[in-house]
Formats: sequence, C-alpha cells, structure tokens
Amino acid sequence: MYNVKLSCEKKNPRKVRSKNQNYFGLKKVKKYLSKMGWKVILSRSTTSVLDFEDKIIKINNRYINSTKLFYLLHETGHILLEKNKYYNYLYPAGCIEYNKSIHRKCDRINILQEESAAWDMALLLIKSLKIKINLDKFSKIRSNSLLSYARWADKNPEYGNSYL
Repeated sequence: MYNVKLSCEKKNPRKVRSKNQNYFGLKKVKKYLSKMGWKVILSRSTTSVLDFEDKIIKINNRYINSTKLFYLLHETGHILLEKNKYYNYLYPAGCIEYNKSIHRKCDRINILQEESAAWDMALLLIKSLKIKINLDKFSKIRSNSLLSYARWADKNPEYGNSYL
C-alpha cells in the first residue's frame, strides 16, 4: 500500500541547534524592533525593504532563517545609523529621495559606505543582543551584498545597473 521508510538516524544536533539559534535570533531582533515601534513583515513578494515613513521592514519569507536573520539585522543597522545625529553629514547620499536616480559616482560610493556601515551595525547588534550566528554564513552574505553594491557604484556595463 504505502511505501514508508522508517529512519532511525538521529538529526545532526549542530544543524538543529543552528536552526533554533536563527529562529530565536529572529525573535530577539523582532522584539528589539518592536520596542522601537517597528514592524517586521515576512513576504514572499519582496526583497529586503526598509520603510522609514511607516516603520516597516519587509524581508523575503523564502529565505532560510539564517538569511532572514542576517538581512533583518542589516536593515536594523540602517535604522540605528539613521538615529545618529551626524547621519546626514556622514551619508548625504542616503538623504537623496529614493526614487531619484543617483548619477554622481561620489553619491554611489557614499551609499556603498552606508551599506557597509549597516552591516557593521548588524555585527554590533548581534553582540549586544547576544545572538549566536554562523559567522561564516554572515560574512558570505555580507560580502555578496557589498560586492553587488560595489558593482552598481562602479556602474560597470558588464554588470548592468540592476543592483539598486
């Protein structure tokens, strides 16, 4: 009738622990954001989006928990950067209206600097909230994200202009 395999293999405890760590890490960051009046929405139809006006962060729900956690931490890093009274001085390009096209290379580089700083803030938040992460995975996602912005900032025709 039914072909059912019974497995006596135990789950890899490191993998289970890692999944739980990411889940609890997500809960910690959501709680932290909630205290600041921010709402986190997991959606299948979005990349990571930060809406300062409505205080909403949208994260793609199709990501695995570790990736969701890392992007949520990164977006929280932007919130923390923006709270700095010198934000407009440090990242003037970040103040440019989102829909406007950014033509000057110095503005694109400034946005790259802000993106890098948001990842740095994410690391500080990991430390302050005592979140356990896989640092190799975090570094890989951080590097890929920053490389994407660097290509966009350089506007190398080989990569196109679809990075922002």
